[in-house]
Amino acid sequence: MEEPNKPPPLEGDSSTMSFNRAILFEGSLIIIAAILAWIFGVPLLADFNWEWKATLLGLSSTLPLLAFFAWLLQSDYPAFIEVRDFLNTFVVQVFGKWSVLQLAALSVTAGIGEEILFRGVLQPGMSQWTSPVIGLLIASFAFAVCHALTKAYFISTFVIGIYLSIVWQAADNLLAPIVTHAVYDFLALLYFMKWLRPKDRASEKEEADK
Repeated sequence: MEEPNKPPPLEGDSSTMSFNRAILFEGSLIIIAAILAWIFGVPLLADFNWEWKATLLGLSSTLPLLAFFAWLLQSDYPAFIEVRDFLNTFVVQVFGKWSVLQLAALSVTAGIGEEILFRGVLQPGMSQWTSPVIGLLIASFAFAVCHALTKAYFISTFVIGIYLSIVWQAADNLLAPIVTHAVYDFLALLYFMKWLRPKDRASEKEEADK
C-alpha cells in the first residue's frame, strides 16, 4: 500500500529554520572567539566599552560601505556583476521570506559575533605572534574566507575586513566596528531585499505585459 503523498513544507517553516540556523551559527562565533581568546591569552571584550563617541563613529563609518554597495549594484564591472548574480541567487533564496525584524536580528548577531571573533580576538592574537600589520591582514583574510562564496565577494569582504579594522583602531573600541558591521548589513539587506528586489520584479512584470 502506497503511502499518501506528504504535503510540502510550508514556506514559513523553511524560512524560520533558515533564520534559526543563521542566528545559531553567528552566535556560535562568540564561543569560538572565547576559545581562541584563551589560546592567545587575549582578554575577551577587553576593548569593548559603551561610548557615544564610538557609536557615532560606527554609524558614520557605514556611509562609505553603503556608497560602495550602491556602486556595486549599478556598476557594469564584471566582478561586480558576479556579486550581483550571487545576491540574486543565494541571498534571495536564503533571505527572501525573512521579515524586517529577522533581517535586523541577523545583522546585529553577525555584527557582534564576527567582530568579536575577527577584530576582537584573532587580530590582536595574531598581532602579538607576528606584527600588527600581519595580524590585521590575517584577520581580514580569515573574515574574507568565511564569506568566500565567489571570488569577487571574497575580495570585497577582504577589503571590508581591513576597513573594519581601521574603524576599530580609530575608535580604540570594539563597539565601533560592531555598529558599522551590524548597521551596514541591515541597511544593505533591507534595501536589496525589501525595496530593490520588489521594484525589479515589478519592472520585469511590466516588461512581460507589454
